[in-house]
Amino acid sequence: MPDTVDEPKSEIQQFFSGTNVFLTGATGIVGHVLVEKLLRTCYINKLYLLIRPKKNKEPQNRLNEMFSDTLFKRLAEDQPNFTEKVVVIVGDCYDPNLGLSAEDEELLVANIHVVIHCAATITFNGPLKRACFINVRSTRDLLLMAQRMPNLKSFVYVSTAFSNPNESLIKEIIYNCHIKAETLIDIVENLPESIVTSITPHCVHSKRSD
Repeated sequence: MPDTVDEPKSEIQQFFSGTNVFLTGATGIVGHVLVEKLLRTCYINKLYLLIRPKKNKEPQNRLNEMFSDTLFKRLAEDQPNFTEKVVVIVGDCYDPNLGLSAEDEELLVANIHVVIHCAATITFNGPLKRACFINVRSTRDLLLMAQRMPNLKSFVYVSTAFSNPNESLIKEIIYNCHIKAETLIDIVENLPESIVTSITPHCVHSKRSD
């Protein structure tokens, strides 16, 4: 959608107009939709996407494959040069500080107005170490980075609702967390993986016998 002076904008469009957005999880299902919507309708200036190498494919190649999806057909027709707004940031939420280089971190700190943290592992029975690093530590590290962003307008965290696989019956409520995030991060960063695996039932407060 071209940005014209005469065209009225919604409140959301006005909020995003001219902003630089940093999005994690762009290659996931929710991320795909967010990327398309932001580029097609929200008048953003630049969209920075955190993408990791995967299956011998470099981040830029993964992005090119993503943009070949049918979802982006209308965007490509309306805005043939939309890729000029997209900046690939190489990183991995499994790594400390999202695996960012010092240069990319400072680039984001100096330029970002909106952070949308949408990356996560949803393998609920996977290793605790991986789940903690991707879902917990990356969120903490990104929040710490966001605190240094002088132009930040909003930090949006996207989460699966009511995902508590340690419960036999999952209710639509917010459950209390019996272990602090920093404690969990400290455990998985410093203990051998075999020990982390052995104490996982306690860490996730499992009540299930299976």
